[in-house]
Amino acid sequence: FEHRSGHVSVRAEVEHAAHGAVSAYGRLGLAVPLALRVEVVPRHGGLLPEIDDVIYVRLVEGTRDPPAVGTEVTVSGPAIPGGRVTAQTDEAGLAEIPVRLPLGAASSMDGAPETRVTVDVAGLLERTTSASIPVRRAVEVAPVLSDVVVSPGSAVEVTLLRRPGARRADVRVELLDGAEPLVWTRTRGDRVRLQLPPGRLGVLHVRARALHEDETLDGVGATAALLVRPSDPDFVQLTSARPRWTVGDTAQLTLQTGAAGPRRWAAVLVRDLAAHGGERPFRAHFLGQRFDEAVLAPSGPGADRLLRAALAAHAAEDPATHPAPPLTDALGLPVEPAHHGVSMDRGTLRDPFPLARELERRGAFDAMRTLESKLEAALAQGGLDAITTGAGARRRFRDDLLRDHPELRTLGDGPMTPAILADAIPGFDYEAVARRVARARLVRVMAALVRYLDPGDEASVADRMASREPSERWLGRMVERGVLAASDLDDPWGGRFALRATRAPVLLLGAPARQLELVSPGPDGRPGTRDDVRDPFTRAVPAATPYAIASGEDALMRRLALLSPLARTLAALREAYRRTNAEMAEEEIGDAVAGSASEGSIGLGGLGLIGHGAGGGGGSGYGSGHGSAGRMGRGSRIRLGSTGLAGVVRERFPPTLLFRPALVVDPDGTTEIAIPLADAVTTYLVEAVVWREDGWIDSTELRIEVDRDVVIEAPVPPIAHRGDTMQLPLRVSNRGDVPRRLAIGLLGDAALGVEDGARHEVELQPGEAQLVPVEVRPDRIGEGRLTAVALDADTEETLDAVRRPMRVIAPARRVDQRRTGLAAREVVVALEVPEGADAREGRVRLVIGPALFPADGRDDPWAAWAPPLGWTTTPRRPVRGDAVRQAFHLGSAGRRAVDARRGALLLTRALASEERSLEEGSAARLRLHAWALLGLSPSVGGDGAGAALREIVDRLRRDVASGSMLRTDDPESWVVAAAALGWSGGDRERVTELVRRLERHAVEVGEDRWLVADGRVVRSTLLWSMAELSLGRRDRAFSPLATVARFAASGHTLDAEERALGRAAMRRLLAGEAPTEAEVWIDGARSVVTITHGAAELDALALSTPGTHSVRVRVDAAAPVFVSADARYGVAWTDRPRTPGPFEIAIEGETGGLDDTAELTLTIRNRLPRTLPAVTVEIGLPTGAELTERERRRIGVPVERGGGVLTLHLPAMRPGQRRELLLPLRWSVAGRLEGLGVAAYAVDRPDGVSVLAPRTVEVSR
Repeated sequence: FEHRSGHVSVRAEVEHAAHGAVSAYGRLGLAVPLALRVEVVPRHGGLLPEIDDVIYVRLVEGTRDPPAVGTEVTVSGPAIPGGRVTAQTDEAGLAEIPVRLPLGAASSMDGAPETRVTVDVAGLLERTTSASIPVRRAVEVAPVLSDVVVSPGSAVEVTLLRRPGARRADVRVELLDGAEPLVWTRTRGDRVRLQLPPGRLGVLHVRARALHEDETLDGVGATAALLVRPSDPDFVQLTSARPRWTVGDTAQLTLQTGAAGPRRWAAVLVRDLAAHGGERPFRAHFLGQRFDEAVLAPSGPGADRLLRAALAAHAAEDPATHPAPPLTDALGLPVEPAHHGVSMDRGTLRDPFPLARELERRGAFDAMRTLESKLEAALAQGGLDAITTGAGARRRFRDDLLRDHPELRTLGDGPMTPAILADAIPGFDYEAVARRVARARLVRVMAALVRYLDPGDEASVADRMASREPSERWLGRMVERGVLAASDLDDPWGGRFALRATRAPVLLLGAPARQLELVSPGPDGRPGTRDDVRDPFTRAVPAATPYAIASGEDALMRRLALLSPLARTLAALREAYRRTNAEMAEEEIGDAVAGSASEGSIGLGGLGLIGHGAGGGGGSGYGSGHGSAGRMGRGSRIRLGSTGLAGVVRERFPPTLLFRPALVVDPDGTTEIAIPLADAVTTYLVEAVVWREDGWIDSTELRIEVDRDVVIEAPVPPIAHRGDTMQLPLRVSNRGDVPRRLAIGLLGDAALGVEDGARHEVELQPGEAQLVPVEVRPDRIGEGRLTAVALDADTEETLDAVRRPMRVIAPARRVDQRRTGLAAREVVVALEVPEGADAREGRVRLVIGPALFPADGRDDPWAAWAPPLGWTTTPRRPVRGDAVRQAFHLGSAGRRAVDARRGALLLTRALASEERSLEEGSAARLRLHAWALLGLSPSVGGDGAGAALREIVDRLRRDVASGSMLRTDDPESWVVAAAALGWSGGDRERVTELVRRLERHAVEVGEDRWLVADGRVVRSTLLWSMAELSLGRRDRAFSPLATVARFAASGHTLDAEERALGRAAMRRLLAGEAPTEAEVWIDGARSVVTITHGAAELDALALSTPGTHSVRVRVDAAAPVFVSADARYGVAWTDRPRTPGPFEIAIEGETGGLDDTAELTLTIRNRLPRTLPAVTVEIGLPTGAELTERERRRIGVPVERGGGVLTLHLPAMRPGQRRELLLPLRWSVAGRLEGLGVAAYAVDRPDGVSVLAPRTVEVSR
């Protein structure tokens, strides 16, 4: 910045062969000498004529600091009394200037009146500037507050500044939260006192408006901003007992808060800075940190001026009112309406009050469900206090909770609030909503706890041993292991779900929890009382009340009453007893291991100090047969000292070290926090959020360093290629205070074919580091771990060791194979993997029909017409819009007679309006009627549909049936007419004839069948399948549905309309409740999977192994099941694909050396004479190749990385087009590495693959 002040971002990178690389970011402020910014702020957002007021002048230097205290400021202009005033600035650089604007001392600029003032600033360099100030000519009265920062529930004095024309007028003074008036009063004096409500925080506004003689508020008022924040705000601090901690220590931190006062809680998050990048900060501040501490907690002589100047920027302009048009003109004659309309048929007039009450209740269904969903969402995000006030049994919804839902209105067209709902709806209050939400959370936690206590035979030993811990730790351990989120244990009254000892639990959670039950302490916060939430089968809402109907409580109770769990319970008990007996037998046998040892073989793996399964027997991989005696003949190797590796090796590096979501803060203001440190030598970021029950919230952070006197690091690549020769750089540093002579080396792993490395001795002074290369040659495919060790060369004591995982794969081209199938009850698919393939991944995914076409959410208008699994149709109010949209809304709005009558009238008008522009007998008119009929089909046959709705359906059926028969060679109209007639119960013979005609436009290729009827093939195919289903032809409907399912599963996107049609067809195929379990046979091996939300997944690595594989899936119900079997494997680069691809590929450039960034360029050219819609390029990365986020952005196209493959997604390529892409790879290891093989294919022709063979990359040290 040569001629202006500002800030620049600075990024520094430091690389060292032994210490590694580190980068840091910062901001550097650049200021032009003697630069000064002048701001002029009026107190009410503008000057008010004929009123004594003030403006604030603020001076800011180029460094963003105020100038020296006492800097003279001279302001002149027509608004300044006497024409000129001189004042001095305070510590904040503010000066207060009195003003009084004469009535005619303003000019208009683009219709907005303003006046100008000139500001002269004295100093080493005198500066002069001119500023424009808006003028509010229409304002008659303005408020001035005695205090601008107050606490909830306090009082504020308001002084009224009146223009001469309003000195005797009554004034309405209001306290506003946005547009909502909270408190208001009327006065004829110049002072008034407003009492603030206790539950509101934030920036509020006080508005004053003069009342006219006719008692109207047609004028424009003025506002003053008011900051309401909890009393005695405190700002938290974190301190550490010492600046540097050692690996494995327990760091002791102190959280400093205010003492006494409201109760406080804290959430603490500890993250490893080296393992995280780009995550959002874990912090929360009062009002989102819109105000500095100087405003929130003012102190000092200039505090009041600073507050008023800061809040003056928040003074909102009062908008002009829009009065209703007069009913008579100036002569007293009636005003003729500008538009004419037809009044709706009112039907038979009856007593309106019962109908009004019913409309009020049923129209509030959406509002009640919205409050319930908001409560559930707030609990999931840990923000209960953001939507409620009070505590315990006094907790209530905030009055402004529905402000973001303007569509929720009362019968008087006013905003809906929770208080209005509670007054109007019997049985609806916070207690009822909270009990429904608490019961649902209770069931989820119960289900997770049951799985945690009894994970099944296929679970790991650690998971099966989890239930043996004390029951007090179960819920905490589940949060630590990610089984539950911390917020899952919160209840709607501010308490936490807990396990409580009892002799008669409602449900048996498992054998370890025979006398325990999971409870929410309820409103009183004390478990064991009568208001606990403990029984998932207890009714939460009184029966037959509007809320019980709207929430589905009555329907849920009816379904629960029909449950008969006896058979499943007995089967589960038998399985549990069988598993318990097996575990008891295993415990009696113990971990008996048979083994033998030769004389002298106890060396490196001696006595099971390292390896897998410490205890009896040698360590696997490093034990018997791999000891030091067997290798001494091949040269000096690294050996362990007497302490071994058990207490020294570092292998646990969690990115998130600790998260405590709800820590009770000590009332004395000092809270000790213990943080058990992991194995990383790093810097941890500790972030804490503290909130109080009165609404105050603040955050702080602290960085703690974790180190060791001797540190060794090894950049072991997570994936390596068999046959590579790597030079692995071992970096060892002396971070202590004394010189050291060290012996370092690498311990191999027999599972990878890697032997132990040679012993290297180095001498390091304090603060010195060295790099020692170690040669590694993995020659066996598998997974294992490499361990870098640093010993004291004199005492052979192990000072540090780090263990890293590595997977060795064959250098191969990645191939993804997918086979799918859709059928009822049972599906069989087969895959064939070629001989010599390298198995990578395998997975089986099954989806129960409707779940194959998910909805975007409950706001999706198609979701109500064709609800996904587990949803109930949401009653909707009739909407205005095009006829088809109204028909689909009316078809999904339930069967309420009142809404059906009104909706039928709106639909009739919309159809008539659109029919006027369409020719009689035209295809467009036929399709309009057919789509409207299809939309109305869910409501056909309902008891409350009403005569008007039945009349519309009958008319549309006649029009569609006759019109479709008159169309010749019009499959686009035939297909929608067939679906609409079939689903609305129309003439079956007409549907049969239309489907017969459509057969001429069907295309069949292999197992795929689709209909070519219009430009939207997927939609036409789904309508065709729906027509077949309406005729009862399930087998014929399956084939087109399977084609669409395969199309969607291959990555193509279906719009909301297509997904809704697919869900509707699948729901009819389902013909009952969706199954909850499925049997899966993979190559004959049987498994049982649980279906959740209509889907289930099963890992199956066997599918990617060479050979022919079979997958069979079976469910009990006659439900449509879509099965996708995926196999990912590698094939030799020399195995050319069956279909050659259309690309010419080359990689050129310099490779570079260790820790360097390669300057490689990928060139790809389209050789076909057609445009390719999109291109996928897969690059096999050499061992140790890395790609930072910064370098990833340099490539310029979307990038994915995984399994040693870099995938680039290129946009469409024209015929002959050539693209060049940078490959800025960084090398973490040196040596002779094989890689940079490329496979490219067009997304619409994945079988045609162009291949560039890999090469040997030489990376120097």
